[in-house]
Amino acid sequence: MAGNTIQRKRYTNTIKLNLADETQIFDPFSISPKGFLSISGTAADENLRINNEIIEYLKREIEYIPIINNLSIEIEMPPQKTEILKQLINKKLRREIDNLLKENKRKKRTAGILTFFGLAVFSIYTIVPYFRDRAALNELFVIMSWVLIWRAVELFFFERAGNNLKRRRLLQIYSADYKRKNP
Repeated sequence: MAGNTIQRKRYTNTIKLNLADETQIFDPFSISPKGFLSISGTAADENLRINNEIIEYLKREIEYIPIINNLSIEIEMPPQKTEILKQLINKKLRREIDNLLKENKRKKRTAGILTFFGLAVFSIYTIVPYFRDRAALNELFVIMSWVLIWRAVELFFFERAGNNLKRRRLLQIYSADYKRKNP
């Protein structure tokens, strides 16, 4: 029975998004004064930005859904505008996911540098006999090295884990299935 594995059933959770007016999709300062009618129908226009309230709402709602579950976003608005909304949400989420990845790389690099300095301080006090003979300097070097190494551990394991969780939540929204609510 070595080949048999138990697979957990993946459930689909639904977030309901009710947009009464089509102009609620966009950040008010990114659309032209003529309103929604001047929009070409795609989110390729670089001036168009999604209303941050929509993204914040999705982030709040996703906190209560297990990461392993699939996500479906049910939108109440005209069907041709649903694709524009999906493009704008994904465009915004891509930017946030990229920022989290860059931040994780920076934290990983900083943790490596701090570990190196912590080990260097520890090595200096171990190699040079002058520092071992002075009790105060000895303790100072030990404390400095452990502070640097502990900060590196915090960055590498704890803070990156929080960013990875945020990134997985954003990816869950990014890969969501968008459906139009039937009236």
